[in-house]
Amino acid sequence: MMKIVAFLFKLNWHKNITAMTYRNLIERNPDVLLGKPIIKGTRISVELVIRKLGEGYSIEDLLENYPHISKEQILAALQFAADMISLEENIEV
Repeated sequence: MMKIVAFLFKLNWHKNITAMTYRNLIERNPDVLLGKPIIKGTRISVELVIRKLGEGYSIEDLLENYPHISKEQILAALQFAADMISLEENIEV
C-alpha cells in the first residue's frame, strides 16, 4: 500500500486536481462496458487506467497510447479509484 501512496504523491496528483472534480470526468453508463466507471465520452475504464499504471506504464505512456484522453482525465481516474477504496467497508461474517 505504501508503494501506491508514494507513487500517487510522486505524480503530484494531489496538486493537479481539486477534490471531487472527477465527477465531471468519470461516468457510469449502462450502455458502455456494462456500467463500469469510464472516462467520460470514451470506452476507457477506470480499471484499465489503474491496471496500466500498476503494470508500470507512465502517464505519458497512456497519453501516447490513448491520445484522445488527457492527463486530467487520467488523474481523475486515480482520484475516483482512491475515493472508492476509501468508502470500502469490511463486513465480518
